Amino acid sequence: PVGDSMPCGFCGLSGIPECRVELSFTGTKKAIQIRSECAYACKVAYGWATKGTKAVPCRNVPIICTLCPHPSSRAGTGTLPAVWRYNMPEHIRIKHSEYASPGNPVGLSLPRPLWDDMEITQKEEAGLGIPSSSIP
Repeated sequence: PVGDSMPCGFCGLSGIPECRVELSFTGTKKAIQIRSECAYACKVAYGWATKGTKAVPCRNVPIICTLCPHPSSRAGTGTLPAVWRYNMPEHIRIKHSEYASPGNPVGLSLPRPLWDDMEITQKEEAGLGIPSSSIP
């Protein structure tokens, strides 16, 4: 079964240290690799996955939380900790509760670039077959 809190985008389990996810930037920002020790981790064409397609509308990819501190020594490696897009509302609720987000309408406004990164569009929800009655 899928985990209740912050499930891994590869295996769906929660609380597994090996499922921690990072993004590795090589050369340009367009060359992004997803890094995880999850037993089900696989190569993902990050650029395509962030856009989704009609056949595969899911855009659940790791994204960088710009509200989290990223020590410069860590940033210098070209690898940063990330959060799966579909987990971002919960991440913000747990780690950055002073900000408003889906499911927590009260608080500071999220920076627009972060909101754009984590937004799940109606088109994506419809493509995934999520009934509109199940969407908050």
